[in-house]
Amino acid sequence: MNTPSSSSRTGTWLLILGLALVVNSAYVAAFSSPSIFYVGNDLVHPFLGVLVGILFGIFAFRHRKSFRGGTALASLTLLGAAGVCGLYLAVAGMTRPHSVALYVHVACMIAGLALLLVHLWRRSVEGRKPEVESRNSKIETPNAKLGEASTVDLRVSAFVLRLTAAVMLGSLALYGVAAGYQHFFPNPYYIIRNPASAPLTMEQEGAGANSLMFPSSAR
Repeated sequence: MNTPSSSSRTGTWLLILGLALVVNSAYVAAFSSPSIFYVGNDLVHPFLGVLVGILFGIFAFRHRKSFRGGTALASLTLLGAAGVCGLYLAVAGMTRPHSVALYVHVACMIAGLALLLVHLWRRSVEGRKPEVESRNSKIETPNAKLGEASTVDLRVSAFVLRLTAAVMLGSLALYGVAAGYQHFFPNPYYIIRNPASAPLTMEQEGAGANSLMFPSSAR
């Protein structure tokens, strides 16, 4: 049996973990530093994605009447496609031969979240109309009290939608700025420079015969 409290708890955890996944995705896509923090975020990403996907599926099923219409169906379809591609990448591995799946995963996720935000915002705006009419009528009935209670929820929903939009736009901006900076100002430590001429002997490899890594060409 679905109770309002259980549905509220599911929505709260979905919001927290969903926003965490958005920030985590932006960080993983924007940076590729060989650090424990980055590797930890990279490993957490698929597990967090699966958990958020399960919570969203439960939430959408419980509120299936609210997910009607072309925008909602398009959002669910895109998010489902992004989830399938994400599961595929988790099993097959994120290597260059699977780059197309990565691009589809990212594109579908961004488009699906944008459409979901638009749909929920429309639902929030439509939900305010009965409350405005109730205030204008100034008729004190049990329905008016229900309208007042729903107004509080709608105000919270509007705040949540603004917060979600801010986090999504901020994460997108973070990725854009970081990716642009790394493109125009690459870290020289990560640039591979080949010698002007190929070494003729083993002693000319790398830093020479007295280097720690000799006879490897690594420095």
